[in-house]
Amino acid sequence: PQWGWMLISDMNGNTTFGGFVQTYSDLRLKDNVREIDNVIERRNTLANAAIKYERDGRTSIGYGAQTLRENGCSEFVSEADDSLKLTSGTGTLSVAYGETTAILAVASKQTDDKVAVLEDRIAKLEAIIAKLTGDENAS
Repeated sequence: PQWGWMLISDMNGNTTFGGFVQTYSDLRLKDNVREIDNVIERRNTLANAAIKYERDGRTSIGYGAQTLRENGCSEFVSEADDSLKLTSGTGTLSVAYGETTAILAVASKQTDDKVAVLEDRIAKLEAIIAKLTGDENAS
């Protein structure tokens, strides 16, 4: 099939296009590397900004860029220096979707760690109950 490429570039060097995107992620290319803070709050903002919408006859899911920008996840949002900015004062907003996965991965890991601790506590409590009741099947 013939593919039509949509490519939009703004004056800030931001580019939006259809297709797959890969970015360099080599640690040697990064400065000031540190842990992500406020992971659960940011995950909650992502969840609250998640939407289902219609565009060009297609149903999609994604994020509302305004919601992200206004609620603590502005680092995921870029504003284009486009004609919309000239007419409304605010350029078209876009979301760096790939970056949001780091928040989701860390939040998932934190949840897994909490579940493991709670499962261990439950097993210990069940063992105590079994010992106190003499019921080895209490767990």
